Formats: sequence, C-alpha cells, structure tokens
Amino acid sequence: MNYRPVLALSIILVGILISISVAFLDLLGPNVPLPRKSISEILKTSDNSTLLLAKENISAKSTRNSAELFLNQENLVHGYSKLIFNKNLSDPENGEFTFFTAVCYGSSGNDCNYLNTYLRSYDYGDTWKIGFLE
Repeated sequence: MNYRPVLALSIILVGILISISVAFLDLLGPNVPLPRKSISEILKTSDNSTLLLAKENISAKSTRNSAELFLNQENLVHGYSKLIFNKNLSDPENGEFTFFTAVCYGSSGNDCNYLNTYLRSYDYGDTWKIGFLE
C-alpha cells in the first residue's frame, strides 16, 4: 500500500482545519479598539522623527566622507561600492557609525576578491575598523 497520497491528503486537511479554527476563534475573540490619536499628537511625533532623521543624515554624510577617505588609503582595497549607512547599528549622538559596502580586497586590482564588509567608527569617524561579513 502506498502511504504517500494518504499522508499528503491528511496534511492538507489539517492545514485547512487549522485555518478555519483560527478564523473562527478570531470571530469569537474580544473586539479590542485601536488607540485613537489626535492629529496634533501624530504631527508632534512625526516632526520629532523628521528632525532626528535629518540630524542623522547630516552626521552620516560627514562621516561617510571620512569612511571613503579611509577606504581610499587602505593598500588592500582597490575599489568599493556605495557606502550604506546602517541606522540600527549606529548611534550618531554617541559617535558610533556603521556603514555596509562591498570592497575589492586583495594584493592588486587584478587579483582581488569582492567581499561584503562593514566599517565601524566609535569616535565620530576619526578612526575606522573594517570587518568582513560571511
């Protein structure tokens, strides 16, 4: 007896039963209203986030120039792609910046490997550390 069709059919039926039960339990659950915000509250939070984002962009732009200068001075780096600022791993107010890029790394431009890398600075872009992603 071939058990594969029976197993496949039972998996499909279990999936259908689970989706129906989830939908049914969702209907029986309590209605939780979404919190209401006034227009002024929404505008206040958006203004703060816009100002913070603008401040991050200005400081990221100035440190990007410093990071590019660092890459250009490295002997084993023979080219790189656009530096991408990572705001999740950065803290501009405390001087921590992280950029992602791909570099041509090797002894010469003809004999290099393209590697995904990150550049980190903990002192507002004065010194940089390069790390390779696997």
